[in-house]
Amino acid sequence: MSASTHKAKLAAFSPCQSFFVSISDDNRVKVWDVASGSLRQELKERDHLTYKYTSLAWTKASPWAASSSSSSKKGTKRSATSDLGVLALGTTTGAIVVWNLEKGEVGVRLARETSENGHAAAVTDIVFASSGATLFSSSNEKNVLEWNVKDASVTRKFKVGSDGASKLALSKSDDVLAVGSSSIKLFDVASGKKSKKLTSGHATAVSQLAFSDCARYLFSSTGERFINVFDVSAESTDPLYNFAADTSLATLVTRVLVAKKAKHSVATVASVADNGSVFVWQHAMTLSSKPVLAATHITASAAVQLAAFSVDNANAVIVARGSIHKPHFETVAFEKDGATVSAPVTLSALDTSSLLVAKKVVTPCNCNLHLHIYIYIYMCVYCLQSICDRVRIIFFVV
Repeated sequence: MSASTHKAKLAAFSPCQSFFVSISDDNRVKVWDVASGSLRQELKERDHLTYKYTSLAWTKASPWAASSSSSSKKGTKRSATSDLGVLALGTTTGAIVVWNLEKGEVGVRLARETSENGHAAAVTDIVFASSGATLFSSSNEKNVLEWNVKDASVTRKFKVGSDGASKLALSKSDDVLAVGSSSIKLFDVASGKKSKKLTSGHATAVSQLAFSDCARYLFSSTGERFINVFDVSAESTDPLYNFAADTSLATLVTRVLVAKKAKHSVATVASVADNGSVFVWQHAMTLSSKPVLAATHITASAAVQLAAFSVDNANAVIVARGSIHKPHFETVAFEKDGATVSAPVTLSALDTSSLLVAKKVVTPCNCNLHLHIYIYIYMCVYCLQSICDRVRIIFFVV
C-alpha cells in the first residue's frame, strides 16, 4: 500500500490498486474506483467533526475474514467488494478507527475506552501485519503499541524512547519493525527487543519509511530533498547512499530487484514532491559517496497527489493527479523498450470543468407578469375580505 500525508491530505491506493481512498477536510472517507474514476463509497462517522484523522493504513486481509467466510456457502464467487479490505485511520485524540470497507461500517475502535493501554496523544502512524489481525501504532509517547484488532486490545508495548515515533515500517515477513524518529530503531518482532539503531542522517524526524520486499534494505526520508538507503544486514549503521531531488519530497515507494550478489541488486524508488512532480531513481545497491540523481522526472504540471509502482507494469507508476476531491488516475512508464525515460515527462492537462460549481442561471425580470400576479392576488384578498364582511353582517342580524 502506498499512502500519503502530502499537503496535509491523507490518501492511498489499495494493495491491489483497484481502489483509491482520500480523506476530505471534514473527515469523510471517499473510496474511488481507479478503472472508472467514479466514487465507490463515501463514509463518515457520527462524530466525524470532533477530531482529525492523522494517519492511514490499508490492508486487503481482514481480521473478520475467518468468521465471515464460515457463514458463507462454499463455491460462492469472490465479490469485488471483498477486495476493498480494511482501512485504519489514526486520530488526533489517540483513537484508531478501523473501517470494514466491505460492509461500509466501522468494524472496531482501538482506543483507551476499549483498552486502558491505548494512546493518550495523537496517532502518528499505523502499519498492519500481513494477516490483518495485528496492527502497530505510534505517537509521541514512549511506546509503540501492538494491537489485536478483532479484540481491540493492546497485546504488547515496544519501548522506543521519550520522543515516541514519527513513522513505522514493517518487513513483508512481519519479523522486523522499523521505528523512525530522529534516529531509526529496528525491533525483532518475535522477541520485542531492539536489534539495531541506525544513524538516520536526517536533520529532522523521519516522515517516510519503507522496507524492500526482501527486508534487507530500508529507505527513509524527512520530507526534505533526500532519501537515505540502508543495508540493515550490514555492520555499518550509516546509509549506503542517498537519492537527491531539487525540491522537497512528500511520499516514498520502493522496489528492489535482488540478485545473487548484493552489488548487482537494483533499487527503484519513486517519490511525489510537494510541488506535484514525481521523481524516479534507479541505482545498484552499492556504496556511493555522492547523491544519486533521479533517472526520470514527471513535471510539476502533472499535479500528482500520490504515486505507486504499478502492479500490472513493472516499468511504470500509477498516479492520482489533479484534485484530491476528484482525482484522475493514469499509468506512466519510466522505461520504454528497455531504456529509462530520461527526458522530463509532461502529462496532458486535465479537464477541470467538471470540478467547477455550475453558475446559477438568473432569468430576466418580466415586469408585466409580476404586475398581473400582484393584481390577481390583490383581487383574491379583496374578495375574501368582502365575503368575511357579509358573514359578519348575517351573524349580527341573526
